[in-house]
Amino acid sequence: MLNSRRFYFFLILALTSVVALSACQARNEAPVTAEVEPVAEQPALPQGDSVLLGRVTNPAEIWPNDSTLYAYAAPFFPAPEGGGMFILEQAIHNRIELDADGAFAIQGLVAGEYVVVVGPDSERGRDLRIDGETVIIDLGEKEQFDIGAVTITP
Repeated sequence: MLNSRRFYFFLILALTSVVALSACQARNEAPVTAEVEPVAEQPALPQGDSVLLGRVTNPAEIWPNDSTLYAYAAPFFPAPEGGGMFILEQAIHNRIELDADGAFAIQGLVAGEYVVVVGPDSERGRDLRIDGETVIIDLGEKEQFDIGAVTITP
């Protein structure tokens, strides 16, 4: 037979467990809802009426294993003290696949300064250069600017 101390110990332990478990049970109340602001969509780039034309004469020499090559129009941002930088994000900036002859026509550009980058993707692309200097094209509104035939130096 259990002694009285042991009996009371187990009784208190059982009652404490029942009370603790009942406090942890989920209540049948309506779930709390909160108003969530929608995430703002990334704005689309403005589309213009200008076009950059050209032809790369040697794409297979530079990228022999890549079958799909693109010409990208990267916006150029001049610095007040001279020089500047261009930014190319292939997901949002205008691009066109080079045809079999290496020709391209990048359409839908707004007036502004651009650098043409050619390659299989934005990271492996090369900007067009003359005498080692990046070519910056100042494109007017509703203008068709023909770069002509360009050979990329390896």
